[in-house]
Amino acid sequence: MEVKPLKEIIEDGHAPHTSHQDAFALELIGREGFFLDLGCRHPIIKSNSYLLEYYGWKGLLFDTDASSIKHCKKIRTNPAFCIDVNSREFLEVLPPLLPKDGIVDFISLDINTNFSGAPLVITTLLNTIEFKCMTYEHDDYHAKALGYKENLNRSETRKLFTKAGYFNLFPDVYWTDPKTTDRDTRFEDWWINPKHFPKKLKSLKKEGMFSVDIIKLIKEYHNGQTTKIQNPNRKDKGV
Repeated sequence: MEVKPLKEIIEDGHAPHTSHQDAFALELIGREGFFLDLGCRHPIIKSNSYLLEYYGWKGLLFDTDASSIKHCKKIRTNPAFCIDVNSREFLEVLPPLLPKDGIVDFISLDINTNFSGAPLVITTLLNTIEFKCMTYEHDDYHAKALGYKENLNRSETRKLFTKAGYFNLFPDVYWTDPKTTDRDTRFEDWWINPKHFPKKLKSLKKEGMFSVDIIKLIKEYHNGQTTKIQNPNRKDKGV
């Protein structure tokens, strides 16, 4: 895949071939923050954190593919690690690198999906940090294509996050437009931590939205409010 010039990426508002996960973080948090990119892959193409980094975010990148991490270390400014996030090594490496308050503004969790249950990294994250927003890939469309009656990755992860106080703002996000195609591409849940956002944000909850439409909806919410959605420490005025 061809890498677009940075100017075009900025104008698009998201990195090439992503589904606006980076735009989701920018709309909710702003241009200052800390991210965890778990399953980062290519440093630019399909990267859910490249645009965040451009705007000045700090963060950490993890992937099991050595060539991807080698490429990230050449191009990206934030640290990149060739570590399995479901491993003990990740549990040992992560804590000293986190912000002192243990709060992560945005997590992109996009690892190889096991449809028989929630990945171990979920327990690690819930026991180690607090996050403000997350895009979590459960690949339900793929589970259905493979004949699974139930995607336990999706259902068990939802139970764990909900029990911990997180709110599934946009369940079953599509990476294609369901209004124009019959193709089932429900692949992610987009979560927030309600205590870091105005209560009215929860009123936007809607299942099965196209990722592009989610960003439009949040922008419309911003435009209809006298006070933009923001966390208490946000210093800028949004994107």
